[in-house]
Amino acid sequence: MQVSEQITRYILSKSHYSKVNQTVKYAAYLPAPNGETSVYRTSELAEADIWDIGQEYVAQPREKTLYAKGYTTASVIINTGLSVVPETTPHPLHANILSWPSEKHEQKMLALEIANQATLSLHPNFSTTASS
Repeated sequence: MQVSEQITRYILSKSHYSKVNQTVKYAAYLPAPNGETSVYRTSELAEADIWDIGQEYVAQPREKTLYAKGYTTASVIINTGLSVVPETTPHPLHANILSWPSEKHEQKMLALEIANQATLSLHPNFSTTASS
């Protein structure tokens, strides 16, 4: 994996981004109970293909709405001390952010570092939908 590789985090909750501020909130990057944060390696993809992956492999299986995505480079994540590890299930470009500390406040600090450097992209279908 290249440190310059684009890493995309799909956002299925309106509380994980701010349309007004055009920012990704730190909660979008917090690990799941299994200690992993699911992301996708999307450097080589067209924008439409990135959205298609999010819809088919992230939102639909959970019966949720894909509102937005946050993206950054692998180096931003690695520089926090976390790792990005390819995990080709459910998709060949899937990966997990691993090595999260066990303490919640430490997880929040690292997620905040990532979110502060992430770029928000609203789903084309929801770019006019209000969110806080």
